[in-house]
Parts: sequence; C-alpha cells; structure tokens
Amino acid sequence: MTVFFIPNYSEIKQVHAWVPPQPCSLMLQLELHTNQKIKIDFLPNLDDDLIPYTTPRRIYLNNAMLPLQSKAEKEILCLLQQFIDDNLLGHKEGLENLVAKEMIAFFH
Repeated sequence: MTVFFIPNYSEIKQVHAWVPPQPCSLMLQLELHTNQKIKIDFLPNLDDDLIPYTTPRRIYLNNAMLPLQSKAEKEILCLLQQFIDDNLLGHKEGLENLVAKEMIAFFH
C-alpha cells in the first residue's frame, strides 16, 4: 500500500493552478514553506471506453494515481475546497475556480 504525502493547508506557501486544453483537467503545483514542490493533477482516465460526457477522472499526486475514494483523495479535495474558499485559484469566476468546483462535485 502506497503512502501519499498530502501537506496541511498551513504548510503551503503558494498555489499555481492552470487548466490545460485537455478536457476534464486541472493542474496544480503547490510550493511549501520548505520550498518543496508538489504536483496535483486532475486528469481524465482515457483508458475507459466511455462517451466523452461521462469521462471518468482520476487524481494524480506527483504523477502517482490515487486510489478512488481513498483518504488521500479526500484530503486533496478538502485542500481544493480551501483554495477555492480563500481565492487562491485566481478570479472567483475564472476557469480554474469553475473547473475546481466541478472536480469536487465529480469526486463527491
């Protein structure tokens, strides 16, 4: 069983967020106060052969896919909600915030 390091909100110094041109995607890079960088990607799981409107998504932490419904997945979704609440993803009606809210809805 893989153990994933999810930082506490207080450990995060800076959040960089962007929405790549790939549908159903959000990418984050967190910089901690220790200058460590953590990459969190919300990406479509294109291995499944489903119609695009039901494209399943997965969360990756430093390129490692998190298990569905895992504690790590829940912790990341809580962090994402805190980023939204504290306006760390840019304009509150910007694309990053809209996609982040949609990701939370998808995974809950």
